[in-house]
Amino acid sequence: MSKKRRKARKRRKQAREAAKKVLYTLITIVILLAALIVANEKWLHCKYIPSTEKIIDFLGIERHPEVIVEQDEISVHFIDVGQGDCIFIDTPDKDMLIDCGEVEYASRVIRYLHRYDVRKLDYIIASHPHSDHMGGMSRIMTAFDVGEFIMPDVPSDMIPTLDFYTDAMNVVSAKGIALNYSQIGRSIELCEGTRLDIIGPIGSGYSDLNSYSVIAKLVSGNRSFLFTGDTEKDAEYVLTDSWLIDISADVIKVPHHGSSSSSSVGFVKRVDPKYAVFSVGADNTYGHPNTDVVAFYRAMNCEVLMTMHSGDIVFITDGNDIRYVEANSRDNAA
Repeated sequence: MSKKRRKARKRRKQAREAAKKVLYTLITIVILLAALIVANEKWLHCKYIPSTEKIIDFLGIERHPEVIVEQDEISVHFIDVGQGDCIFIDTPDKDMLIDCGEVEYASRVIRYLHRYDVRKLDYIIASHPHSDHMGGMSRIMTAFDVGEFIMPDVPSDMIPTLDFYTDAMNVVSAKGIALNYSQIGRSIELCEGTRLDIIGPIGSGYSDLNSYSVIAKLVSGNRSFLFTGDTEKDAEYVLTDSWLIDISADVIKVPHHGSSSSSSVGFVKRVDPKYAVFSVGADNTYGHPNTDVVAFYRAMNCEVLMTMHSGDIVFITDGNDIRYVEANSRDNAA
């Protein structure tokens, strides 16, 4: 072998070795960064380190349920927004969004709705003005045409002065969106055979803003869903005692992410749900969901589903049969 060829081979070998070192270094950096992100979400909570959601948002990589909806069916989507609430109701005629989570999840919600060709949200309900329920509302309402924005009438001293709220109100004003307070007894027809009834909160004088949460019941044929926001036990007691209001439902969005301050025994027994959906973030600092609350729903022979395990959860019904799919268990159905 000539001296020239030996030098060329040596250079190629050195190049391969250098490439390996670069690759190993990059892999090590990625592993360390992933470990840092996980550690930050669980323990450090440094705002300068991006969350997993922000990275997924940047890369555009996320899992969705495989949803097939027939012409005579509606779908109810419990969108995974971490420690927050977001529910999308998709019908053949009109679409509704209830809550949207923190502002950091706004782009995910927007992408999710675009997957279902949503261009207009006929109704948006903010169950109550806390950021884990309407933190990204200004961005949602900027991204879509909105027919009507509905929220509870809360005492003036409980109205937040934080940016998420003022920004949302500014968008409502700038776009000329109809703004109305929730009214008990109001029924919103979404399509033939499907309506949403506003049934709470009843009364006033609550000391906690959570208890002013809009409570709404979606009825589609013989199937129904109960949406509860962060309703606390004091507001649950009032609703439980109001026997003229039918609060029974096949599916309940568990109040206040499964906190021990909600899901009173009498209330849940009257709802008598078959499925309980916990909208909750993994390793949240609030300790949600409470283990006793989870056990109680299971003791009620209720199937428990959690967004922190399942990701997005979608129920589909034709008014008689009901089934669900999960982003993290796509073959699961009921």
